[in-house]
Amino acid sequence: MLAPRNWRVASRLILLVAIPAVLGLTLAGLRVAGSASTARTYGQVSEIAALGQQVTGLTQALEHERSEAAAFVAGGRPAPGLADLDKQYATTDTWAGQVRRLVSQLDRAQPSARTRASAASGLASISALPGLRRDTAQGQASAMDVISGYSTAITGLFPVLDGIADQDDNPVLITSVRALGALARLKDQAAQQQAILGSALAGGRLEPGALAALTVAQAQEASYTATFRGSATAEEGWALTRTLAGPQARQASAVEQRAIAAGAGPLALGPGATARWQSGTSYTVGWLRHAEQQLIRSISTDARDQQRSASTAALVTGGIALSGLLLTLLIALLIVRSVVRPLRRLEAAALDAAESRLPA
Repeated sequence: MLAPRNWRVASRLILLVAIPAVLGLTLAGLRVAGSASTARTYGQVSEIAALGQQVTGLTQALEHERSEAAAFVAGGRPAPGLADLDKQYATTDTWAGQVRRLVSQLDRAQPSARTRASAASGLASISALPGLRRDTAQGQASAMDVISGYSTAITGLFPVLDGIADQDDNPVLITSVRALGALARLKDQAAQQQAILGSALAGGRLEPGALAALTVAQAQEASYTATFRGSATAEEGWALTRTLAGPQARQASAVEQRAIAAGAGPLALGPGATARWQSGTSYTVGWLRHAEQQLIRSISTDARDQQRSASTAALVTGGIALSGLLLTLLIALLIVRSVVRPLRRLEAAALDAAESRLPA
């Protein structure tokens, strides 16, 4: 009874149409699942990129705070300077609060272990701020001690940026994130030099360790510049080269080289040196910060676009598959009816001939 030759004609036709329909639906389902998985992946990338945007804002606020705190300490911790520091503290705390909020959302999203570790490192950097501020306002820490403490906190935030590409193996995304990490570190090394020499000019002398810190920061800046050029687009690399070779950057570099040549001890760089240094480094660091924000926004926008494209592909594929299935079922029904009806009439005529007309 179960052999196909014993099946009714309608059942055979339905099976003939159903097999390719089921196979097509299965393949479509796999494509929908793949698109949905890609959409989820880029959703996570988008979330971490949004966190990265807040982290870049926090690092920039911390760099401002580091420079102001170092100058405050080098200047003898004058009481009026605390008001300016408090304003910067409020700005930094606003960014820190936004980072904390997004990190708490990442915990619920369950990203990769490396992403959670980098987020924990960022939170540890934020938790170090009260101690750094106490050392700045009330402690016996030198300007270089303050700079070192803030630099450590800022370094703890960079793994968050590196982790943006952990969720996906897209080579374009990986290259962009690598360029972002190099640019963020390059900017921080330039800002460190700004804080070190700025505090030395405010205090009138290079502290012990400041000279070595300046040369190390210069070498690190050169290394990250090379890394950035290796990962950035030609346009981005050209813009960086033009900025670093501009008149403002050159005049700041000249002041720095004179300070390094003077060595440890009192600084006598001549009139206008402080103004040229502040103007040149402010321009360079400001440009780097702007470029960093542009790059992280580009990464975040691309991630959202990829997520929308994958979601749209899943919906379109699912809709096409469902429409195809309904159309196949309709065609199968029409074919079955067109074949079965004549067979039934033939069967009825044969029975009538066999049971009525032939006996008569």
